[in-house]
Amino acid sequence: MNGTLEVPSVCITVRGLGLGTRARDFVEDWDINFINPSVNSVNYWFDFYSDNSTNTVSRSSFPLTLVNGPQAGQSLIGNNNLLAMGDDNSLWLDADGSLSYYNYPTGTLEFNSTKTSFTTGPSGWQGSTLLSKVGNLIGYEEGNLYFLEGDNTVQVFNFDLTYLRTDQLRFDGDLAGHSLADVIDGRVANTTYLGWDLGPVIAMVQTSAVPEPSAFAMLGVGLVGLCLTARRQRAQASA
Repeated sequence: MNGTLEVPSVCITVRGLGLGTRARDFVEDWDINFINPSVNSVNYWFDFYSDNSTNTVSRSSFPLTLVNGPQAGQSLIGNNNLLAMGDDNSLWLDADGSLSYYNYPTGTLEFNSTKTSFTTGPSGWQGSTLLSKVGNLIGYEEGNLYFLEGDNTVQVFNFDLTYLRTDQLRFDGDLAGHSLADVIDGRVANTTYLGWDLGPVIAMVQTSAVPEPSAFAMLGVGLVGLCLTARRQRAQASA
């Protein structure tokens, strides 16, 4: 997809989301979720392909506090243990070095992994602890975890740390010639990595546009969703 999509002018607040990971991931099933710190009764969201910045979900039906399991009582806002959003779940790093998955809007535990290490995978991954690799995490979607290794190599594991495949990615369109690492690490002007949804989702800032002032508007952004082609290299899992 080479075009640029116009999306609402919003200030997306992501403090604390994904700290300790290679990148923050607050994209979920074609939606971007965000809050307005001055409004404590609703959460906002908009779809990639439409201007829905006024769409809200009441916090009475979308609790900010988790209910049970290893993260019971933890807040969804400003929490360093929150790694990513995806599949109607939030992904959490637990105190024992494993992962847990919580449903939203209910805030209840859906799956608590007991694995703290990668038991399968390519060289450098098999036998490594999750804690040693969590800094490579760039996204969670479709039940899979995506870890960036180097510039364009993505190691893909399932929700319980079982190795699935290795992907080699390259951009076309506006970002041709840049690496995924360049975008994620902030080395490409006027671009911001938002998260993973069947591929990287990247905001392209429209520098020529003059932002309209609003309660929580900062600048106009254009969204390039899945603006790459993937050359998938399937590797056999090591025994």
